[in-house]
Order: sequence, then C-alpha cells, then structure tokens
Amino acid sequence: MAADTSSTERTPLLPPSPSSDDTPSRPSTPGPSTPASPSKTPFTRSPAFVTTLLFIFIAVASAGDFLTQPAQTRVFESIYCREYYLAHDPSLIGGDGREGVAEKFCKVAEVQGKVAMLKGWQTSLDGIGSLLFVIPWGWFADKYGRKPQVVLIGLALTLRLVWIQGICWFRLPLELTWISALHTILGGSGPGATAVVFTIAADVATPAQRTSFFFLVAVSSCSVASIAPVLGSLLMRSGDPWPSLFVGVAVLAFSIPISLFLPETLPAKEESAPSLLSSSASSLHKSPSSFRARLLYLSTTFQTATAFLTSDIRLLALLPSFLLHIVYGTPDVLLQYTSTRYALSISTATVLVSIRSAVIAFNFLVALPWLSHLFTRRLRLPALRSDLLLIRISAFVGALGFFAIAFAGTIPALVIAFVVNTGGAGLFVLLKSFMAGLVEARHVARLYSIIAVIDSCSYMAGSLAMAWLFEVGLEWGRVWSGVVWVACGLCLMLIGVVACMMGAEGWSGESEEEEDGEVGIGRETEVGEEV
Repeated sequence: MAADTSSTERTPLLPPSPSSDDTPSRPSTPGPSTPASPSKTPFTRSPAFVTTLLFIFIAVASAGDFLTQPAQTRVFESIYCREYYLAHDPSLIGGDGREGVAEKFCKVAEVQGKVAMLKGWQTSLDGIGSLLFVIPWGWFADKYGRKPQVVLIGLALTLRLVWIQGICWFRLPLELTWISALHTILGGSGPGATAVVFTIAADVATPAQRTSFFFLVAVSSCSVASIAPVLGSLLMRSGDPWPSLFVGVAVLAFSIPISLFLPETLPAKEESAPSLLSSSASSLHKSPSSFRARLLYLSTTFQTATAFLTSDIRLLALLPSFLLHIVYGTPDVLLQYTSTRYALSISTATVLVSIRSAVIAFNFLVALPWLSHLFTRRLRLPALRSDLLLIRISAFVGALGFFAIAFAGTIPALVIAFVVNTGGAGLFVLLKSFMAGLVEARHVARLYSIIAVIDSCSYMAGSLAMAWLFEVGLEWGRVWSGVVWVACGLCLMLIGVVACMMGAEGWSGESEEEEDGEVGIGRETEVGEEV
C-alpha cells in the first residue's frame, strides 16, 4: 500500500537520491501543488570524505566511552563493596592495597545488585532526557544543519564523564551521578547521535548503498567495542581503574575537534510543508491562544506528521521491536553477569565480553554483507526480501545465543554462546533498512527520528528491567543470574515470529513476492482494501 503523498507531510530532512553525474544531491520531484525550489549543493566535500570523517568520529567517541565502562563499573563496585564490609566485616577493608576491599570479595549479591540498579537508573534517566530532547534536536538539525548537533553531542558526552568521575573521586553519594543525565540537553545523547548519524548517512548514500552503509556505521562502533575495553582492562591490571578513566575522557574529548571538520550535509531547503519536528515547533506560534485549543492543534499536527506510519501495517508491527534494542545496546549487565557468575575480575570479564564485540564487528563487516550479496546477487532476491530474510535469521539465532548464555556452565561454553549470540546483533540495523524501504524517501528521516524516540524508551525502561531481573536472579542464587538472558531470548523469538508473518513489498505497492505466491501482512492489507 502506497504511503500518503500529500504535501503536508513533506520533510526536507532527507535528500533525494544522487543523480547519475555523481553530484551530492538533486532537486526532488515537486508534489502536485508544490513548485520545485532551485537546487543548491548541500556540501562541497565528496561523499567518501564525509563518510570517512563520520566513521572516525564514531570510532573516537566510542573508544572514549568503551575505555571507561569497565573501569567505571569497577569504581562503583569498590565503593559499594567498601560500604558493605564496613557494616559486615571491617577487617577486609584495605585488602586491595589501598582503602578498599579485594575485588574477589565484591561479587556478593548485595554489592552487585546495587551496582546494577545504580547503572540501570542512570541509563533510565539518560533515556528520559533523550526522549525529551531528541525530537527538538531533530528539528534543529532539519532547520540549521546536522553539524552543530554532532559537535554538541561530543561535548555533552565528555562533560557527562567528567561529572561522574568527579563524584567518584571525591567520594560523594553515588546517586549524584544521575545528575549527569542533564547532558542530554545538548544534542540528545545516544539516540540523538544515532538519529543524526543515520541521517547524514542517508544524505550522502544512494538507496543501493544504504544497507551496506548502515552496516559500516555499526562496524565503526563495534570494532572499537572489541578493542577499547581490552585496552582499558590492560590499564586496570595494576588494580587501579583510574588510569583507564582518565585516558577515556581524553580520547572522548578528542572527538570534539574532529566533529568541527565534518561538512554540513543538510540538503537545499524546499518550499514545502513542515516535517514532524518543524511543524510541531511552528505550531506554537500559529496555534490558538487557549490552552485547550493549543493542545488540540498540536495533536492534530502530530497526527498529520505521523500519518505515514499507518500506510503500512508492517511499520506498526515492527516499531515496537526497537523497545528491545537495549539487549544489544549496552554491555553493562553482561559484564557484571560474566564477572559475578564465573567469579572473574572486571578486567578479565571485559576481555571475554570483548570477544563478543569482535565477532559482532566481523558479522557487520563480512558475514552480513556477504549474506546480503548472496541473497540479492546470487539468488536474485529483491532487496526488501533479502532484508526480511536476514531479519528472521538474526532474530532466531540471537535468541538461541541468549538462551546459551543463560545456561552456559563453563567459560568455554560461555564464549561459544557469545559467538552464537552475535548472529542477532545486526537485527536492528536490518530492521531500519527494511522499514526504510516501506516508506517514501521523504519520510525516511522522520521514521528514524521516531525510532530514536523508541530507542530512548527502550533504554529508559529496559535498563531498569534488565537490572531488576539480574538482581532477582542473584537473590535466587548465582546460577539463576542468567534469567535476564532467558527473557531477552524470548523477546527476540517474538520479533522473529512477527517477521515470519510479513511479506516484502515496497512502499510503491509493487509486490516483490508475486513470483513466490507469498501473501504477507503488507499484501493482505491491500487485498482487503481492494475487496
């Protein structure tokens, strides 16, 4: 079923496909009542330069973050551990050679539960902030450009780490670290970064390059996720986590000058109706003065801007999947689980978790692009059908991996489970690529902004849910601490079942599965309307 093509839903955030002469952009085809505006070159650098610099920015920012994660967990653990043994066994204080407790005594449920909930609430508060600010920053990027948001995100993430480390250094109550969630005011934090990075990618990549480009964006982060934590763990071998924290802040701060060299990719403006974000902002000035009338006006504007979501039931069926993005989005609980379940130090557990990250990077860089090439070139499947098939495979393989992690009784078995689990890491990138093919190009950026909001909800609620399940499992006994991964596996299985019920036709309504006689959710919708 074709998406709504009314001019009131036109958005300038995503440029049209590059023309055959390899210029960065071309004017979009005017709508039935909207004259085309003169085209302008949105940026002077080549797409290759933009993508390379974007990858470098992602790599540096991710490196700074991943360098600090295991060390930050160890600092939280040591502080709570000292508090616990001050009340239960003060003789253990100083066992680490300083003023703390030896790490091997800190794997008790009381300490690990507090660490999990502290980080869970931090992630949840970050998610609330992102949920509040990712939409306004999407509007900002649409009106003023992508580059300022990227610069501010690098600055905000650096200030966040400085605040958290300051709280720990001066031994202030750890709950004060939650104030760092205010960093989301500048740029929208992680979800804002995801939205703007994928928007820049869509600005400079052709539709044919879209899926591969999205894989490479993910690889840029996953590759660092497999290397930086190992370097951080090496810096922690002396038993002091602070060198890793200091280096991580310095590396993350270096992303700020890198972002200053990023060219602006905002396409030429058109005289068209406002997008999801700009329409909401402009309505504040045009809406009636009464509070009730203003709310009604904003509600109507929002419904109009998001009407394209109802054009295909598959969009509504798949959007809730991103509520589960956190299962692959954060290694915090997995790191704690590995350290606690198998009585390992944080630095050793970090190395094991990094193996998983390395295999994920390999999957993004080699396995998934090779499978996509096999399906589209060798088997001659349409692009959407290839994406849908990969979604189904990723969901079920990822679920199997989570079940294996939950029940692995030895470290070698755990490593094998990690490898299997990586088969589902590309699921959410594939979902984005597939869903982008279900809407018109002018709705793709709006779709990504909505997905970013759902991502925020995922981190807001999912982090607490995972921390709670981990804590409950620890209370049942160390062996039961894997109950959180059973829940994750069941959720991925549900996504796979939903994907198996779908067909793979694009927004234009031209079926890509007629040759196979397959009737999916999308096709059933059109058949029902024709009747």
